Amino acid sequence: ATADADDVPDTAVATGSLSSLVSVGTDQPGGFSIDENFAGDSGLTTNGEADTVYYVVDDANNLRGNTAADGSGANIFTLNVTDAGAYTFTLLDQIDHHPVGSADDVEATLDINFTDAILVTDEDGDQISLSEVGEESPAFSITVWDDVPDQTENTENGVVEEEALAGGNQELDDDDNPATADADDVPDTAVATGS
Repeated sequence: ATADADDVPDTAVATGSLSSLVSVGTDQPGGFSIDENFAGDSGLTTNGEADTVYYVVDDANNLRGNTAADGSGANIFTLNVTDAGAYTFTLLDQIDHHPVGSADDVEATLDINFTDAILVTDEDGDQISLSEVGEESPAFSITVWDDVPDQTENTENGVVEEEALAGGNQELDDDDNPATADADDVPDTAVATGS
């Protein structure tokens, strides 16, 4: 396609600010951080459901989605949150959007809810964690678009000849004599390979 079919620019990095999600009040300035208790099974999978994705909290500003609970596996994504609330989410590898058995061939979306991962602390130490807004709407989430196969304009054609089968007739030249080489310039074969 000449433009993104989903009208979303192709990017593996999302940036923004969480500062509008909280009013610190008079005990300013407030600071944002990642809750170390958020670590654990994310409920996400990768590699066709072969690997579980775990939240790994490295420090107060950095979280990873990793294929090992101790963070020693492959990184699937990273999330950085600064003290001022600026965030950067970077997608490093694919995330399964649905069970393989229910594949629908649709470029769908998956929301990763990071609401419970975020702490806000004011100047005198009062702290809150973000919570759902309204009827369980995430206060902070990242939407990941699914990637589906896309056909190219390339073509592929394999060729086989019945002459390669047992009992197949020999090719003849223009004088009806057995040709010293394949008259059709195609080697006699019953097997076609390619990619």
